[in-house]
Formats: sequence, C-alpha cells, structure tokens
Amino acid sequence: MNSKVESWKSKLDEVCESLKGSTSIDLTKMNELESQIMDVSNFMLSNEENLNPEALKKEQLKFRTYTDDIFMNSHLYKRARTWPRGYAGDYETLEKIYHATPVKNEGVGMYLDNYFITRELARGVRERKRVLSKVLISEFEKREKKQKVLNIACGSSREIFDIGKKMNNYEADFTFLDYDKDAVNYSRLLLFNEGIDVRNFKFMKYNALNLVSETETEAEFGKKDIIYSAGLFDYIKTDVLIKMISSLYNLLEDGGVLIAPFKDKENYNTFDYHYLVDWSYFYQRTIDEVKDILVEATNTEVEIINTKSPAINFFLIRKK
Repeated sequence: MNSKVESWKSKLDEVCESLKGSTSIDLTKMNELESQIMDVSNFMLSNEENLNPEALKKEQLKFRTYTDDIFMNSHLYKRARTWPRGYAGDYETLEKIYHATPVKNEGVGMYLDNYFITRELARGVRERKRVLSKVLISEFEKREKKQKVLNIACGSSREIFDIGKKMNNYEADFTFLDYDKDAVNYSRLLLFNEGIDVRNFKFMKYNALNLVSETETEAEFGKKDIIYSAGLFDYIKTDVLIKMISSLYNLLEDGGVLIAPFKDKENYNTFDYHYLVDWSYFYQRTIDEVKDILVEATNTEVEIINTKSPAINFFLIRKK
C-alpha cells in the first residue's frame, strides 16, 4: 500500500481508538473523524487518471480490504461492502438511511454509521423521499380520483408511507415493481400497517429492464397516469435508459406525468461510494446530461425541480 495511505490509515486508527467505549456522538470527535477520513480522498481520486477501469476496480478493492478492520465495525459500511442482498442499495440499507440515526449504539461502529448517513447522497436520499411525497400529493390533488400509477423499483415505498392514510382519499390504482421479492413484500406490509388500503394495489417481482420494450410494457401494464421511480434510472446505462424512458413515456395517458429523480455528479464526493464502499454502479451524470437524455427519449419539454439537497434533482415529463 502507498506510504501516504499507510500514514493516513495510522492516523485514522488513532482517531478510532479514541472512540472506543463511546455511547453517544460527540460532535467534536465526529468532526475529527470526518476530517481524517476525507484527508485521503483527493489523493485517491487523483490517481484514477492513470488507471484503466479494471486496474481502478482493483485499487478500490485493495483500499477497502486494507481498511476493513476499521469500517467493518459499522453496520452500514459492512452492508455496503458485502451486499447481503446481492446489490448495494437494497431496501434494508435505504431504510437505515431514511431513519438518519446510527444503527450501532456505541464505539467506532456508531461513529462510522453516523458518517455514512451524513454524506451528501445520504442526505439527498432522504430529501428525495420527502420531495417525491410532495410531488405525488400535488399530482393527486389536481387530478380526478382513481389515477393509475406505476412505481418502478419501489423498495420500501417510503414516499407512499409518508403520505399515510391520506393516500386512501385518492383511490389510486397502484402497481409496485421490484426485482427483490422481499422488497415488494416489505412495501406491502409497511403500507398496510400505516392504515393505507392496499386491496387495489398490485405488488410484483419484476425486472425493470423489461420496460425497454414499448409493446410488451403496454401489454403487461396498460396505460398509466403517473409513472415514477425513486432511484432506478441512475443505474441504467444511457442507451438502455433512452429506450426505457421512451417506453415509459409511451405508456402515459395524455396528461400523464413521468417523475424521474437523478443524482448530480457535481454535488457529491465519489470517494465515499467508490472507495469507502462498493457502491459505484450508478452512472455519473450532470443535470444537463440527464436533460439531454430525457429530451432525446421523449422529444418534449422537461421540467426540473431542484431540491434542498443539490445531490439529487427531479425531472418531470408531461405527455400533452
């Protein structure tokens, strides 16, 4: 391992040693830990220019292996490094991010959990959930009842949970899709327990990549008034994404809306997701790049909603 990284790791070990036995977060110590973790980020990112993709993946894995003795103390870093459900951003991990409190209740693990949930994208994920609930309510309030809604890669459907029993007033016909069967089952239970009437809701295990076919997608689901996904589109490569967005736009009834949040690569630190964890499978895009993709896919205007977290923005496409 590079001598600079070894020196950094030695200092990180000292900081973490001072956190052992802690049962609550001391903000001064938290700031010290954050400063030390980030001290090596610019160095690691600057080295990427000299590496091909395969070599870069090896360097990132080497870095994580070298720091496992520290970061595996954290519940959240352990999940994001080992993928217990087979993928990085599983619904259980996102649920912990939504809760915005450390999972571990003492020591180094507690502090590292807290570091994890305070990164730009973690804050953005929580803001995305809040904004998505507001956007959905706004759409339901100005439309007739019984709107047909498609939620793709639904996860826990926390945005619907947050709307709560008010959801029943809209009598919406929801279809929830997720490739993880446990996620759709969890979503159904969560909404039911909140008093939301799920009798007319459909919960399906479904591979979202099948949505690229316009004819098959319409035959499977029929026309929809509202289509959205909280986080899927960031993980789809551009050529496939264009086909998928085009297919979903075709699925909309006249007056329907496609709601698509996207990350903004200019407003989060990739070190947190490429080196500290193995969460690098979402595509790095700017606001303008996303807009260009959506316009190419739909040949129509795109409305952009900036949230309080610059790491994630919303893109709305209306079918006239």
